[in-house]
Amino acid sequence: MLVLLVLIPSGNAWADIRDPWWGRDKALHLTVGTGIGAGCYGTLWAASTDPAEARLLLCATLGWVPGIAKEIYDAGQPANHFSGKDLFWTSLGVLATTALLFGIEQWLAGSAGGEKSVPP
Repeated sequence: MLVLLVLIPSGNAWADIRDPWWGRDKALHLTVGTGIGAGCYGTLWAASTDPAEARLLLCATLGWVPGIAKEIYDAGQPANHFSGKDLFWTSLGVLATTALLFGIEQWLAGSAGGEKSVPP
């Protein structure tokens, strides 16, 4: 998350009253972030032999790249701007889902007594 703070423009990206912290748009960003995190971790869980920690790190790091790309695109559009709040909600969805799936995988691996569990 520290990297996100460096990438987010300073100034009115956080204080803009036209861009509230709550609302339908923020729920959409959270939902898309959740889908990205689930897709990334689920795909790697099913198809990878890498350790779970590596999958967690990869998805938590790369999972928010689409959110950054979207906000950079928005910044170049007329009557639009880069929204640090949108990026926050997208990133929260990615990180929360990735952490949840990592926890589920660890729990399944612990209950099965094996290194790698079968995805749900």
